[in-house]
Amino acid sequence: MEVPARRVECGWGVRRVESDPGIRQPDARRGEQWAGGHAYLLVGVDENAVHGVPTHDVEKVDGWLRRYLGEFSRYQFTYVPMDTAEGKQHVMLVDVSPPRWGDLIHPLHKEYRNFGPGAVFHRYAGTTAPARRAEIYALTERARRGTKRVNVDVAVATGTVAVLPSTQDVRRTILDHLRVDYMSQVDAVEEERGKLRSSWPC
Repeated sequence: MEVPARRVECGWGVRRVESDPGIRQPDARRGEQWAGGHAYLLVGVDENAVHGVPTHDVEKVDGWLRRYLGEFSRYQFTYVPMDTAEGKQHVMLVDVSPPRWGDLIHPLHKEYRNFGPGAVFHRYAGTTAPARRAEIYALTERARRGTKRVNVDVAVATGTVAVLPSTQDVRRTILDHLRVDYMSQVDAVEEERGKLRSSWPC
């Protein structure tokens, strides 16, 4: 989720986002090195104080975020109550799922400050900024590599393998065996059809 993260003002009470380590790293392998690839955001707290945020229903928050993120649903959040000198405050903890090979680029869907729809953001060391050329290439490669991945199960077969000489008699024997096997399947289908016909009312 390449979104601006240091300070978010969406009109729904979020004051600060101060802990956002590498949101949506472009390389899925690098992302796994930190917190298993998860990105955690704390909303309503900074290094010096707990500001707190108003609590809202999940449906409302999802709707507000969808304006900016589009159909991006690989995150979840919860409110953590904190006891402060001003009483109980709630801090929002957002958990963004790890990036995966095949993930598309997630551009901004609605104007945000000076950034128009289509802008792509990347988390650099200590700051979130528009993605540079190298990051765009890496995100494109992440999306492209998803189409090349194939799940293959490899198992060791037991038994022996016989190498048969390629003679006319051997080929005829193999063809006869296959013919009998395939014809038995056809005969079974015809037999089943015959049973169905005999059960039809005249």
